Amino acid sequence: MCMAALLALGSTSCKKDNGTTSFSFALPTVEGFQVDDEKAYIDIADGSKMKWWEGDQMMIYSVDATNTVPVTAVYTADEGCQGSTLAYFRGDLIPQGSYGYFAFYPYEKAGEVVEGNRAYFNVGPTQNYNPELNFAGTSMAGRAFMDPKCVVAASTCQAINGTATVNLKHIFGYANVKIKDLNNTGKKVKKVTITDPNVNLTGEMSIVIPEITDARLNALQTMGTNYYNTGNEDAYMATLTSTLQEMGYEATGNGHSVTLDCSNADITLTNTNKFFIIPLRPGCLLKNFTITVTYDNDQTRVFEFGADKHNIIRPGYFSNLQCIW
Repeated sequence: MCMAALLALGSTSCKKDNGTTSFSFALPTVEGFQVDDEKAYIDIADGSKMKWWEGDQMMIYSVDATNTVPVTAVYTADEGCQGSTLAYFRGDLIPQGSYGYFAFYPYEKAGEVVEGNRAYFNVGPTQNYNPELNFAGTSMAGRAFMDPKCVVAASTCQAINGTATVNLKHIFGYANVKIKDLNNTGKKVKKVTITDPNVNLTGEMSIVIPEITDARLNALQTMGTNYYNTGNEDAYMATLTSTLQEMGYEATGNGHSVTLDCSNADITLTNTNKFFIIPLRPGCLLKNFTITVTYDNDQTRVFEFGADKHNIIRPGYFSNLQCIW
């Protein structure tokens, strides 16, 4: 599934037949995308909308208070979904637990589920640009680059009873790394790496599924917005820590860098911004960090960023980071 610069929030439904069920899913918008010095809101009415990919998969959990391990099923997007902004995902009909259902995207990042309704997820160090996501026919054609499989989103769903509304909520935020060469020297970008020495960006995380409520997912976004507006780090960290504890969050970090690999593309920098969009865990880029641009000849240029409340990664928002030479 492509991350939108992005899909608009939409209502969904589910259908049942022959022991299977089919949910339809939509992502909420991501706000704050910046082209140059002014924000340009991009929604599905714009040509830069994002769409589902053929064969996309999602993990569905049925969680019950009497079970220590939730029942799971992998749901696959119906054939022909590519190019659509709303897609049905079909899979085995699993019994509804007392806590209802929980959907997690993407399936590839879902790990094992253990006793205590604890589920593990993995965040790797490398994201790979997909040339099919080229924004052809829009103002972003040849200018925006990302790995559409690195969106991380989730939602609760209370019942499968003929109709359902399943609007996924973003867990990650998005770094919009804007790069331009004012002198048009012909440099070509191979990859872009964000390094935050203060927190781990990659590794294994786990949560207790019944504790992942819509209210807490919303709270992660709200507290990031409050910090963005006020810069009160103590208040942000206190509320973040409290909410994560309530969700049963545990993490084993193993790296401070995430790289968007664009080596399969021919990206020549110009005096007009090109956009390298990198999904990241919430709460990072709170303090100092670096962006390393690697050229096709493997030479690099490092851009250093100091602490700035406007850089913080918050779910469902872009953090706009300008690199110029």
